[in-house]
Amino acid sequence: GVKVFDFPKPVGLIEKAVRIGSSDGDLILDFFSGSATTAHAIMKLNKEVSEKRKYLLVQLPESCPEGSEARKAGYTNICELGEERIRRAGDKIKAEFEESNRQIKLGEEPNQLPDIGFRVFALDDSGIERPESGQLVLDVVKSDRTELDIIFEMMLKWGLELTLPVEKSDAAGYPIWSVACNELVCCMSKGLTIEALEAIADMEPRRVLILDSILDDTLKLNAVQIFKHAGERMGCEIELRTV
Repeated sequence: GVKVFDFPKPVGLIEKAVRIGSSDGDLILDFFSGSATTAHAIMKLNKEVSEKRKYLLVQLPESCPEGSEARKAGYTNICELGEERIRRAGDKIKAEFEESNRQIKLGEEPNQLPDIGFRVFALDDSGIERPESGQLVLDVVKSDRTELDIIFEMMLKWGLELTLPVEKSDAAGYPIWSVACNELVCCMSKGLTIEALEAIADMEPRRVLILDSILDDTLKLNAVQIFKHAGERMGCEIELRTV
């Protein structure tokens, strides 16, 4: 109910352009996303035609002017505004689907909610320090980075898509992160044990990432051997990296 957009693009116009210029399953790119009208339009179109277009939006975090309605509403930059718009557009679509499913007739299948999820990334330097020559660093992860920051960075370096599912799980009681159903398993917490390494090997991952700071020499040697033998059982190498 508050006018927070100065020059909003018409959702209907963008939706029509996407409908004409793309097909089911296409990825639509918008490098000047503004308030994320393109995402709103694509989700709306997917709902209407039961298709699965995807979007990738890019926007510089331009500040919302002091005194503007957007700033008064708590949005410091246009990216925050776009995030909230995508979130609300998705919530509206979800509410519409729930309402339509309450009105289905006997024998009809309920409508399936389209994918309304999204992820937000900010460009930054690597979260992993590069020690100077001869410098001994026990933990190369920058102090202001989270476990997920490092996981997504390593996904990029491994060539894994950032849209893949990332879930927290455990192996023999040890907390792990699993990417794409064990395509990549990440060990980021202290307390790693041989039992946990063996449990991870039994999951038959393709790749394993372990923070070097949680390993001692004995555990590192055991990790190498455990994943080597597991790879031989699987018939393919398990790639192990430490950072």
